[in-house]
Amino acid sequence: MCWGWGQRRVGQTYAPGGFFTAISSGYGYSCARRSNGEIECWGSTSRGEGDAPPGPFSTVSASLFHTCGLRTTNGAIECWGDNGEGQAADRLGPFSAVSAGSEHTCGLRTDGEIECWGDDDHGKSSPPTGPFSAVSAGSEHTCGLRTSGVIACWGWFGSGQLAVPAGTFTAISAGRDHSCGLRTDGEIECWGWSQYGQTDAPVGPFSAVSAGSDHSCGLRESGEIECWGRDDDGQSNPPAP
Repeated sequence: MCWGWGQRRVGQTYAPGGFFTAISSGYGYSCARRSNGEIECWGSTSRGEGDAPPGPFSTVSASLFHTCGLRTTNGAIECWGDNGEGQAADRLGPFSAVSAGSEHTCGLRTDGEIECWGDDDHGKSSPPTGPFSAVSAGSEHTCGLRTSGVIACWGWFGSGQLAVPAGTFTAISAGRDHSCGLRTDGEIECWGWSQYGQTDAPVGPFSAVSAGSDHSCGLRESGEIECWGRDDDGQSNPPAP
């Protein structure tokens, strides 16, 4: 179930039926991985961001106008959609994770190093050396979770999105101009631009976090979802359990 702006645009299709194992929401569209490894996308996909090639894939990452999937067979990353900045270029593996940003893409190699490609304004595609256990590409910045639990961010610093708080984390999510991390004790801490309160995380504990454009959401250990920040389209108002 999804919530937020529900008006259907020209060229949009509704979410398909069936069973899926992973989902990723982009700008005006979404993609999901079926249990057989195939990826299916729906929504406004005028730039080819919904034209997923045949699988199998192990995961999918949707962004502004391009999408990337991690191949199950060899760990290679395959992307489709807008490639104006080289963000949809394929990369040979092996990778263990992929994250598509607005105009750049980052992959986590199996040796813990992060590789990024596409637009490199402000250095968002120039990661530090690893090892890392996770990577998240935002709009003009990128963050990685080191194997030590410390978060490192790079790229544009205009809104404080690189001012990572001290301490150790288990997960990281980079949004448009802010980032959120899940601490080892289950608390969520966010930093960066907070005009709509998207960094004002409630008290935990949580088991997962996701930073969006102007809002953020966390999955509580009880299974309930709580969101904060901009809510003009209902994006911070999840359905009741």
